[in-house]
Amino acid sequence: MGFGPELDPPEFSKEETEKEYQTKQCILKASLPKIRTQPFISQAIETRLRMIIPYMDKWPQAMAIQTLPQNSWEAWSNLGKLVDDIWHYTGDKSTDFNWYTKRATLAGVYKSTEIFMLQDKSDDYEETWHFLNRRLDDLTSFSKFSKNAQEMGSVMSEGMVGACIMTRNILGMNNRWR
Repeated sequence: MGFGPELDPPEFSKEETEKEYQTKQCILKASLPKIRTQPFISQAIETRLRMIIPYMDKWPQAMAIQTLPQNSWEAWSNLGKLVDDIWHYTGDKSTDFNWYTKRATLAGVYKSTEIFMLQDKSDDYEETWHFLNRRLDDLTSFSKFSKNAQEMGSVMSEGMVGACIMTRNILGMNNRWR
């Protein structure tokens, strides 16, 4: 997707940037002995966002152009490919509803971090990287809470079934012996 002659530096190529990003991801994955998901995702997003630093003075306009109706399909496709690649490199093999939720939440983290980065004036965008890690911590906390709530619901359900069976047995309404 071109950003127009006033925004496209002559050396900028989307294909080259994607190849560079994928190469960096492979190197990053190879350098980690046992991949831990959150640090890897943090490093992957930071690597990708660092690639826009040379274009930071024009990036808000580029983001605005991506929101135009004629460019939105490609912008969404690029974002989807990015988050899919990140999850793929973490070793994610989910095929259920988690596949969608993981990618949607990571896309939200990426875009919110990208917008935060536009306003960050700290040295080497340190505040952006702290923001990114806080968002990933939030996701981890929410994921643990959600898992605990699911387990609690399952335990409560099993408890209720057990209570019903016990009540039927006490009242002599157990139909196994009829």
